[in-house]
Amino acid sequence: MKILIITTGGTIGQEKDENHVSISTEVDYSMDFFESDLIPKDIDFTFENIYNCDSSNVTPNHWEKIVKCLMQNHDYYDGFIITHGTNTLDYTCAALTFMLEKFNKPVVLTRSSVATCSVTEVMLKQIWQIQFVYFIINIKK
Repeated sequence: MKILIITTGGTIGQEKDENHVSISTEVDYSMDFFESDLIPKDIDFTFENIYNCDSSNVTPNHWEKIVKCLMQNHDYYDGFIITHGTNTLDYTCAALTFMLEKFNKPVVLTRSSVATCSVTEVMLKQIWQIQFVYFIINIKK
């Protein structure tokens, strides 16, 4: 099973240095982050960063980039997880509901109140998201 994780910035994509936490220009999601006994071993993860901005700055152009990425990858993946900032996540969810009306694969949008550099909360939430996508894909089979 193949899952594409689409990164768009926000808190979940921030990095931490000794002085502060900020949006990273190069998000490095370590595969160690996804190595857990709670995640099925037959999942192949791929990451694609389509933009990296604070979600307060998200516009309909960003939604179009998400949809374009999903459409271009539709035939190659079984499910999709989109990381997003918290500020405009509701608007993005509403827009994608209409823009992806006939999209027949699971898409999960997720956000975090802490950066991936603070793995504990994010890891537990992401594991749940991955299990959810896995469950949906297997029900369809």
